[in-house]
Amino acid sequence: MLGPQGVVVAKRAGLRVLADVADHIDLPFVEEPPTTKTIERQTRRAQKVFAASLRGIRYTVDAGNAQKSSA
Repeated sequence: MLGPQGVVVAKRAGLRVLADVADHIDLPFVEEPPTTKTIERQTRRAQKVFAASLRGIRYTVDAGNAQKSSA
């Protein structure tokens, strides 16, 4: 599973893409990155986004979760 940049690199390397999630759902990280002003005005929302991203990363790299998904 690759992020948006990984898909571009894989296509350039001649690899076949089996599925690209970006073709099926709107991804929030495809948009313009937030400015410092936006983060300052929406601090609580930014904290929630960062916390959710961190939880997702931790879940992804946890070896115990790999066994759950392949079962």
